[in-house]
Amino acid sequence: MATTPTSSSSASSPGRQTREESVLETFFILISQFSFDKAKDLMDKEKELHKISGSTSWGTVLQCLSQFAIAEKVYMSLSSLGQKTSTIRFTPIVRPKENLRTLYHFLTQEFHRLEEASHQDSTNSVNSIQSLDIEILLSHISGQLCQYIAARQNMADLYESVSRHGYFEDLVAKLSDIIFSNNKTFHHPLLSPMKSSFTLECEIMHHLLQAQLLLCDWQFLASLLELQQAHRGIISWTSMTNVQQPEKSKKSSKGSGHSIPALLQWLQKFHGLLVSKFSLYFYEMLSKQTPGDIKNLTAKTTEDFVGRLIAFQKKYDATNIYLILDTNGQTDIFKGPGYHHPDKYVERPKGKDTYPFILCLPSEKPAENIQACILMMVNDRDMTEAASNGQDRVKTFYDKPNQRTFYISRLEQRISIAILFDTKKSVRDSNVNNFIVDLSSQLKCHKVIASLKLGVKA
Repeated sequence: MATTPTSSSSASSPGRQTREESVLETFFILISQFSFDKAKDLMDKEKELHKISGSTSWGTVLQCLSQFAIAEKVYMSLSSLGQKTSTIRFTPIVRPKENLRTLYHFLTQEFHRLEEASHQDSTNSVNSIQSLDIEILLSHISGQLCQYIAARQNMADLYESVSRHGYFEDLVAKLSDIIFSNNKTFHHPLLSPMKSSFTLECEIMHHLLQAQLLLCDWQFLASLLELQQAHRGIISWTSMTNVQQPEKSKKSSKGSGHSIPALLQWLQKFHGLLVSKFSLYFYEMLSKQTPGDIKNLTAKTTEDFVGRLIAFQKKYDATNIYLILDTNGQTDIFKGPGYHHPDKYVERPKGKDTYPFILCLPSEKPAENIQACILMMVNDRDMTEAASNGQDRVKTFYDKPNQRTFYISRLEQRISIAILFDTKKSVRDSNVNNFIVDLSSQLKCHKVIASLKLGVKA
């Protein structure tokens, strides 16, 4: 059942809360709960009653907030990604289907005008003290909503960069700037629900981007901590809103709640993929630490990569599947999987030890001659250049004396896969090539990024 927003003690002035403050407080709580339609309905109803208010700006504020609710709904739906700013002439009422950036531009202009007009009215007004307080409040709120919209636009730009497969390092730096620059903005008590929601969104995304970078560098503890922090943030953001899980909302009766917005669903999906990736890269270590059946646990992840590798191995009679880590150029000296004391002394790996096999299916490490052959192909110049350019290239080698076929590819910059068959296989075997390319695409987050523009329909 939908919960009714409760009032807090956030007023613009001491004493009893005015009707305008109460309406604003309820509106911003509804926005933070993703109840955008209810928030808009509240503003539309209040517009019919605004003539009883002594405020000259109240009616305009209500009209702008009605459009603001539309903007928030569009933002959270992800439907604005890829849109360009429209060159339409702005009117006091913007149609719901307008471009989000156009709507943001219109609202920024209107809130700036309201901030200045309300401030001017408060200095020149001959109305009651209560009316003066309302004008001061509206001026202050309008100014801070301009800050909020600017922050929203920055986040929209970030998601655009993500959807264009921007470098994760650049995305982390950009998001860090957004978090820092908005640390003390739109801080009015009435806006605190939206502030909390915005902060959680930024922090969740930051943890996920950091986790992706750390996983690419095969950093166990650091990536685990980022994933845990992201999970806590997602739980906190969901719990502070009046939403239902998608599968539950389909079964519930109309009006009993609303489903999670596409943006929050996408963050959950991104987190699920990274947990699956973590389970793959650290599978051997997790299998030693987990008392139960690790296969059953990984099968519950969003993408059971280990299960897929095992199924592929059985279906196509692959003798071995290996994942190999390239430790060359890592900032920290490679210490092996698991937890390590930061002051533990370890010599930097040399020679073949710079390419540890982090996953072996079955669990036996490769023989010396097989390992040498794999490492030779991993260090192939064409393979290295393709990985640097973000290209998916599968290299095939047939070991005629031993009747073995190797398929090698860089899944990510530091992680390679080797699939071994004890028979001669075609270089163009589509089953093997397509499997490797698809696996690489998922581990590079290409599919989850593509779903960002599709509103998580992919």
